[in-house]
Amino acid sequence: MERKEIEQLVRMVVARLGDTAEHNADKKAETFFIPSEPSPLPPDLSRKPALALDDHAGLIPVEVSARHVHLCSDDLKKLFGTSVLPDKQAISQPGQYLSEYRVRLIGPQGILDKVAVLGPLRDASQVEISATDARTLGVDAPLRLSGDLRDAAMVCIQAGDNMVQKPCAIIAKRHVHMTPEDASAFHVSHGQDIALRVEGQRGMTLHAVTVRVSGESALALHLDTDEANAAGAWKDISCSLSQDHLPAAGSQSIDDKGPSSAAQTDAILESKLISERDVLSLKKTDTKTLRLKKGQIITPLAIDALKACGITLIRERQE
Repeated sequence: MERKEIEQLVRMVVARLGDTAEHNADKKAETFFIPSEPSPLPPDLSRKPALALDDHAGLIPVEVSARHVHLCSDDLKKLFGTSVLPDKQAISQPGQYLSEYRVRLIGPQGILDKVAVLGPLRDASQVEISATDARTLGVDAPLRLSGDLRDAAMVCIQAGDNMVQKPCAIIAKRHVHMTPEDASAFHVSHGQDIALRVEGQRGMTLHAVTVRVSGESALALHLDTDEANAAGAWKDISCSLSQDHLPAAGSQSIDDKGPSSAAQTDAILESKLISERDVLSLKKTDTKTLRLKKGQIITPLAIDALKACGITLIRERQE
């Protein structure tokens, strides 16, 4: 028997021995998979973030992504003998889906079984795992955004008797998906790293969250299972821009022209909802700055009116 065949048989035996021990852990991991719909917000908070960035409308759903695999067409053919990846269930990001296929990941020190394969097909196969998964496999996987396979760890992907081995494993960097409208409302840009406060049972502020802007996106923060467990983000959890990211009062205007002048005349409106009519009423005064208090909401038309009137909006720092 050839050495290559012996090595393959050994790997298969080791993998099967791990089936029982891994069964419960893998079953649990799949329950953390990205849901088919974004985590719902409470009924009274289910409004588009473009309305305002206060502690009500500025919420972002948190979604948890378990380990998973993206395949290229060549590897799909080698593993499953087909060129078509069947669509079993849509997931939260438009155009992406969960397939019926599962694979086994084999590393130098361990295995991970029943790992989901996501569609659509990619130009290059990619394995996304957590830091805990990387230790289980015994690989040194780098922290990368999806699609960046520089220095990716070598793993073996197995489906039945078929295997492919290649450097394709990464630890997915936490990121937040936004549409261009979302990014404008939150005053952030594609590729920017921001801080988000996750309000889980073990709530924490996550720094270096990369903003990914696309017209095909659905607003959501994506965490892996390690991060979700650390924050207690297990079900129907939202996050918001952290105070570490929000500008302090008086430090930034809505159109990002820099610090406001101390000589400007301030105005504070008492209504819960600031409308275009409210803003236009300020046009008859010497108002140069409108301060938005905690809990107040301002409409998109009101924001446009502020710009037209040359009035700077200052969002007061939330405590």
